[in-house]
Amino acid sequence: MSDDCLDEALRHAGLSQYESAVVVSLLDTGAVSVSDLARASGVPQGRVYGVVDGLEREGLVETFDATVRHVRLRDPPSLADRLRRRAGRLESACRSVERQYAGHRGRERDSHEASVLSDDESVLARARRAIREATTHVQLAGRPATLESLGDALEAAVSDGVHVEVSVHRTDAEASDELDESWFEGRCTEGRVRTLPGPFLLVADSEAVCLGGRAPGEYGLAVRDSAHAAVCYWYFLTCLWDGWESVHEAESGRPSAYREVRHFVDEVAPLRPGERIPVTVTGTETETGTPVRFSGEVVDTVVSGDTTGHGVARYNEQVALVVETAAERLLVGGRSAVLEDVRAERIDPETTAATRGVRRRAPGTSHGD
Repeated sequence: MSDDCLDEALRHAGLSQYESAVVVSLLDTGAVSVSDLARASGVPQGRVYGVVDGLEREGLVETFDATVRHVRLRDPPSLADRLRRRAGRLESACRSVERQYAGHRGRERDSHEASVLSDDESVLARARRAIREATTHVQLAGRPATLESLGDALEAAVSDGVHVEVSVHRTDAEASDELDESWFEGRCTEGRVRTLPGPFLLVADSEAVCLGGRAPGEYGLAVRDSAHAAVCYWYFLTCLWDGWESVHEAESGRPSAYREVRHFVDEVAPLRPGERIPVTVTGTETETGTPVRFSGEVVDTVVSGDTTGHGVARYNEQVALVVETAAERLLVGGRSAVLEDVRAERIDPETTAATRGVRRRAPGTSHGD
């Protein structure tokens, strides 16, 4: 197996980028001084000692003095066992997917609903209800007149701390000064103006979707389902949001909670050396589906693929958080997670009343300080 493949496997097993680089290097070099290990692994000299200390606490390496401090793998079988457990989880996930797919066909789930709506007012009524019920995120796209009719619901959501993103379609015939920052003030956290036409679209809390036609009188759709919401969210992100001019951004532009891991990673990555971000995660265990809620600190992020560019859409492969609790280190993915330990449905960072944003813990402090 190539070093790149081994590194990827170790990252999936819960090791951070630097921890994986150190282990791969030790497999090649055997016992080596810590300073030589830094050069061989590419881990900065200023961080390699902390990485080695962390691996030693996990029982994966041991250090000894021979004039200068040296390090070697302590128990390679324990590392192999960790990889085997991860492989077992993947196999279990495959069986679970097959069972659930076979079982859900023809069966309705009470938590999911879909309605075909025959007029624009019905679509707007459903959208207004979804906005009022939202607790974390709202993405909304439409024409100015349509969004005006939802102004009261949007203002209430913003006042309650919901992160609201509004994309407005303006035609060439409409005056640009009608959609200045004052038009968006109080109605959204961030507002953008685009010239590309599109349907009326609302996505709330990565669960509720309201979709209108491009022209008056066309049928609309209201859905409450995370899979459909994910598709509509990516359409909003790639076609109606990223790349268009931002004309308004509230001072407290970060959400107080996150329904999507990619949003959180886009805010905080890359972490500074020694940085730890306190969070509370609500979700389910990937292997068993058991609901979980725990607090810990984000100590690293796992991002695969090419992430050049800007915006959340660049995170189109695996994205996860490494969260350290008082008892263990967990890999936390999004709602479609398979390789991670936990599927996160909500991430609540430690916030302040003034900013309602992510509070980054200063390097050198630990959970509970």
